[in-house]
Amino acid sequence: MKNFSIKLTRDPQEVFEKFKATAAKNGVALKGDPMLGKFSGKGIVGSYELSGDILTITIEEKPFLFGWSMIEAKVRDFFV
Repeated sequence: MKNFSIKLTRDPQEVFEKFKATAAKNGVALKGDPMLGKFSGKGIVGSYELSGDILTITIEEKPFLFGWSMIEAKVRDFFV
C-alpha cells in the first residue's frame, strides 16, 4: 500500500469530472464523488479523499511488475 498527495489548483468538481471521463475511457471502475471514492482497473485498486485542496490517493493493490513511481505517475495523470 502507498499514499501520495496532490495539491489541487482547479475546482474539485472539475478534477473529478476529468477523472471520471479518463477512468471510463480506460476501463477503470469508479465509485464516489469529488470528496471521497474508490477506483479499480488494470490491476490497480485504490481510493482517494479530498481535504481542503489536498487530494490524498491510496493505492491498495498494483501489478507486481510495475514499480511504485510508474503507478503514481499514471494515477496522477488521471486526476490532474
